[in-house]
Amino acid sequence: MIVFEGINKTGKTTIAEKLSGVVKFPIVRVVNVSQNKGLAPLVKSIEQLGSPTNDFYEDMVIMEFINQTGFKSVILDRSLPSSVAYRFYKNRKVISSDILNWWFTSLKANNGLYVWVDSSWEQVHSRGLKQGWMENHGEYLDLHRVFFTLYELAKNMKVNCVKIYNESGTKIEDCVDQIMNQLVKK
Repeated sequence: MIVFEGINKTGKTTIAEKLSGVVKFPIVRVVNVSQNKGLAPLVKSIEQLGSPTNDFYEDMVIMEFINQTGFKSVILDRSLPSSVAYRFYKNRKVISSDILNWWFTSLKANNGLYVWVDSSWEQVHSRGLKQGWMENHGEYLDLHRVFFTLYELAKNMKVNCVKIYNESGTKIEDCVDQIMNQLVKK
C-alpha cells in the first residue's frame, strides 16, 4: 500500500499515475467525482442529507477494509491525513489523536509507504490559479505546517515515509524512482 499526501496542486495524482504503471497497483481516491462523473448526483444527495463526503470516516472504512482483507496492492491518492489537514484548515477542527494513531499504526502494520509530495508556494499557486486555488501565501503556510506535522508524526511512529519535492522541472520519473528506492529499502 502506498499513500500519497500533500497540498492540492503538488503533483500527487500525476506521480501516482506514473507509479501505478510501474507497480501495477490501482489508484483509489475516496468518492472521486472527477474520475467517475456518475457519482456526482449521489454525492450531492449525500451532502444534502448533511453528511460530508471525502471525510475521515470514509478513509477509516478503506483502511479497515485493507486491515480485514489484506488487500495491500493499492495506491491511495489521499487518505485520512488529507482529511485531517483540510478539516483543520477549513474550520480549525482537530480530530482525536486516537484516530490518527490507529490509522498510522494500520499503515505500518500493512507495510505501507507514506509519500508526502511537497512543492513551493510559487509552484502550488501557479498550478492552481485557473481554479482559484491557494490565493495567498498564508493559506499555503497553514496547510504546509499541518502536512509537515503529519509527516513527522508518521516518521515518529516508524512508518515507512518518503518526502518528494516536486518543482517545475522535476521529472516525474525521478519522483517514481525515489519512491521505488524507498520501497526497496523496507
